[in-house]
Amino acid sequence: MRSKRGVELALNIVVIAVIALLVLVIVVFIFGGKANIFSKGVSECTAIGGECSQTPCVGRPTFSNGECKVPEGEPKQYCCSNVITS
Repeated sequence: MRSKRGVELALNIVVIAVIALLVLVIVVFIFGGKANIFSKGVSECTAIGGECSQTPCVGRPTFSNGECKVPEGEPKQYCCSNVITS
């Protein structure tokens, strides 16, 4: 027969493991959703310091990761840097 102390210790470990698992699930749920929102915000052309143009950028760097929102069926736009290069 086990001692009371041994049973209490095993029960404490199970309770702590369940609480840790719940905390981990909550943290993943919170930060998983927030990371997606953050990545959408920083991928927009204006958020990274550019402007959308219907023509290719001439004399200005083009951001390959900048997204320009256009209605469906419209041609893709270019994300041009506002920094003029010479």
